Amino acid sequence: PRAAPSPLAASDVLLAEMMHYVRFADAAYATDARQVALRCPVLPSDILASPPPQWLSEPFIPAHFVAIERNKRRLVVCIRGSKELADVLTDLSCERRTLLHSHGHRGMVLAAESLYSRLSSALASFVMQPNPYHIVLTGHSLGGSVAAILTLMLRARGEAWARTRCFTYGASPCIERDLVSMSRECIVSTVLGVDVVPRLSASSLDRLLLSMNHYEWHGHAATHFENTFSSYNVPPALSAWAGASFAIWLNEWFQQSPWTFSLSSTTDRTSRPFHGRRTPQQSTASVPHIMWRASSPDPPEVFLPGRIFHIQHQCRSGDEVLVELASPEDLGDVQPSFWMLSDHGLANINRALIASVRRATLIPSDITYA
Repeated sequence: PRAAPSPLAASDVLLAEMMHYVRFADAAYATDARQVALRCPVLPSDILASPPPQWLSEPFIPAHFVAIERNKRRLVVCIRGSKELADVLTDLSCERRTLLHSHGHRGMVLAAESLYSRLSSALASFVMQPNPYHIVLTGHSLGGSVAAILTLMLRARGEAWARTRCFTYGASPCIERDLVSMSRECIVSTVLGVDVVPRLSASSLDRLLLSMNHYEWHGHAATHFENTFSSYNVPPALSAWAGASFAIWLNEWFQQSPWTFSLSSTTDRTSRPFHGRRTPQQSTASVPHIMWRASSPDPPEVFLPGRIFHIQHQCRSGDEVLVELASPEDLGDVQPSFWMLSDHGLANINRALIASVRRATLIPSDITYA
């Protein structure tokens, strides 16, 4: 049986910082300095004027600003998540682009390069002081991924930048495996429940579509969704009706979707359903590709950066448990759920983070169970 979680006092500082910088990630959605001051503990005068804040995004340049935490001698780079069409273009540029000694998500690396060019000189003037400021980057969703990549780029500048850190919330996978270990030294990623974004990449969408293509919608899906409803204390009759209805609707949608033809023409529907990551023995010829160049034989595998703290819902008790994952692969692939979008909301992440910290429950990745 699983042992009861116990609080870890040594993590109190980290938890406090996670709760502190989620307010700055939220402030990145502000449209002026006054709104920033209402969302996080800085004054309008604490927002760096040069370079000026950018409240609207451009292609591969997300909205952002830099705030000064004078009492902590920190500069906080706040990067906004997806809100405009320009952000969507960044999200959908899923090809590979060189990042340090490896690669990352092309759109997000381009965005980080743009911010590096725009901000690095101003940040350096604070970092190189005799009593230096330290840099903290934060962001939600797309903003978190760009912040993570920019953190790795800044730390590569040398020893003076070694204390640069990053806190992300609901960020998306953005770096390849070679950079995962390095990212754990400086990045903390928070994920709530079944949030779709931290699990969503070209390769995970690839696996989801293949799995959907093998699914027997009128039977297996109805049972699955009925069980999902009942786990949230929905009356049994309503659970059965809702599960069947939703499964039938999904079946009709999938049969009419533009993906169906390519899936049906390339994949043997009678073969064993595919779950999890593709192994080297599995043929890539039977796998659909919809978001990357046709010249690419396989979608690039990217991972969520940093130490990953997963806030897990405890549905029947109403509690949340904060679990540190040993690997980004432990987060798993996209889990279709009615909560996959609401769990991405920053307000919901903030509430769940507060609830889990109040419960003082943090399970390390190396914990052993009886």
